[in-house]
Amino acid sequence: MAATTSRGRGPAGDRSFSFTDWLQLNARAVAIGAVAVAAVGAFVFIYQRYTASTARQAEQAYFAAQGAPSQNPQDREKALDAVIGRFDGTPAATQAAMLVAQQRYDRGAYQEGIGALQRVEGHRASAEFEPALDALIAAGLEGRGDFRGAAAKYREAAEAARFEIDRDNYMADAARALRRAGDEAEAVRIWTELAERPASPVAAEAQVRLGELSAKPAGRG
Repeated sequence: MAATTSRGRGPAGDRSFSFTDWLQLNARAVAIGAVAVAAVGAFVFIYQRYTASTARQAEQAYFAAQGAPSQNPQDREKALDAVIGRFDGTPAATQAAMLVAQQRYDRGAYQEGIGALQRVEGHRASAEFEPALDALIAAGLEGRGDFRGAAAKYREAAEAARFEIDRDNYMADAARALRRAGDEAEAVRIWTELAERPASPVAAEAQVRLGELSAKPAGRG
């Protein structure tokens, strides 16, 4: 009777086949895999170092762009705009956009200010600034006379707000904008909700606004 052998059965069928044997047979594949893992790790490390370095450079550029209080506003705006373009995607670029928008609003250039904010809107680095960005855009829309659009943006700010006190303030902004837009019914609904929370920082104002709105015929500005 012929002796049995495991050679024809391959490594999987050989009980004496060890992990060391497998490594010897697959040394090249293992080496390639190790190199790939090491490359990924190195990339992550380099990327983190790069992003951290870029963030620091952006912050330095942002503070430098603010300049002295006596600096020409046009020069300051130009420098801040350069920070937005060069360091797009960093927190410093978001802060620069917010400062540029405020400066443009001060001179009545509301659409230009909104445009600066929209350049950084939606970036991961802008997430922590999202409520403030929404509120600043809303302020620009109010400046343009788009009160309904402003109210919608204030609502977005309220939804993104982390703290209830901020949420209530943004909702109060929305109610004021809605009243100016002529939507008193919705303004009353918001003020009523705010007035029902005595601890709210705008509860007292809510009561006053409800009194004003109920003291005159609906639909009157």
